Amino acid sequence: MILKVSTVVVSFLGVGPTYSANGSLATQNLISVFGDNVTITGLTLMPKVEPNKTIEVIGEDFTLEDVVFAPNTKVPESLYDSIADVNDREDLKQWGGSLYFSYEGNHVIKNVTINNGGVSFRYSPSGTDITFDNVEIVNETNVDWINGYRFSSAFNNSGNSTTGLPQVTYRINDTLDNPKVVVTDLSPITVNAGSVAGASIDYSSLLTDDNSTKTTGTLPATTINSDVANVTILADTIVTGPTGWDGVIDLPSAGLSGGTAPSGFTVGGTVIEVGSPSITLNFNKAVKITLLGVTGDVGYKPAGSDTWQTIDTQCTSATDSSNISSGECYFTSGNDTVIWTYHFTSFGGLNPVLTSSGGGSGGSSSGTRIRDRVEPTPLVLGVTDSLLPTDEELTGVLTSISGILAGIQSGYEAGDISDEDATKLVAQLSEILTILLGLYQ
Repeated sequence: MILKVSTVVVSFLGVGPTYSANGSLATQNLISVFGDNVTITGLTLMPKVEPNKTIEVIGEDFTLEDVVFAPNTKVPESLYDSIADVNDREDLKQWGGSLYFSYEGNHVIKNVTINNGGVSFRYSPSGTDITFDNVEIVNETNVDWINGYRFSSAFNNSGNSTTGLPQVTYRINDTLDNPKVVVTDLSPITVNAGSVAGASIDYSSLLTDDNSTKTTGTLPATTINSDVANVTILADTIVTGPTGWDGVIDLPSAGLSGGTAPSGFTVGGTVIEVGSPSITLNFNKAVKITLLGVTGDVGYKPAGSDTWQTIDTQCTSATDSSNISSGECYFTSGNDTVIWTYHFTSFGGLNPVLTSSGGGSGGSSSGTRIRDRVEPTPLVLGVTDSLLPTDEELTGVLTSISGILAGIQSGYEAGDISDEDATKLVAQLSEILTILLGLYQ
């Protein structure tokens, strides 16, 4: 379809219904816009079977609003057999099309979703100004050239500008076998990984190896959503790894609860690994990691180490890490725990071990957690010829239990201890009391 009118508003389902090879301009595009001040709205556009561009703009002041680009599902798959290049046939079934700007003007793209496609404006002439308002590019394919198309990150010609940029979302799933996201520019990207194991982002094209001590580069704003943990990397964050690092960052995956726990703790059931299993990656801006379903104490295990470290500093809020300049901090947010960190490694929940407090109550719980109120000194009963504890030992045990219960109560009321953790701690105390009772029966 070729639109050659000066002002037009159209609303229909645009589909490339038959096969036509790419030849002259009239056969390359699904829609070619030659007129000025053209508005296209309310469309679902599917490219022709051998596609070039879905829309090419060759007129001034173009507006595209409330439009969806999608792969062509309306034609028989047998039509793709007409494509001369056999290798292209399967790829082009997944191609959702492109929006291509070839002319100057003030162009507006609003409420547009492009599935498995992209926007090209790199070669627009001087005097091109494009406004992107709620524009999303969603890639769900294992075809690398489609995933890499996205949109231009800059103009080749001077005197051009953009207001806003499309948001790129990359969906990983096992069926497509597309676990690696290749990032080649600084456009923002969101990766939805779900429960897929072994997923990663390849930033290698953005990095420089000095062949001496380090590999470093600037990363785009990156949001990672998974069933294990969520990660947010701020725009223009500089990452540094050792020389020889391949630039691949592993997405969060379930880790093992092994290793040496800090004194007074055991490693909890939720452990995640992110970054690289053998090296530590450092960032100049804090990176946000959200441990899903984890409350209470948390820690990390450095790459190459078997020893866990506690995270002791509480962040200003779940969205504010301004009270740390290096290292990490935590903040409990509902049923999750947010960790802001300057490095990638293993992170996880830590379970406090029931210990003696030396008597007394838990005291104030403001700004503290259970391990801050219960001294991590293991309780050891004296060894005597009698199987029964001495009166002094029994009094000490009961006093310790009373202090721990007070700490649990104050922590629970302050919201520092979850329902699940409080139940577990009380159950463990009950077991101790049951054992003591059995000694006297």
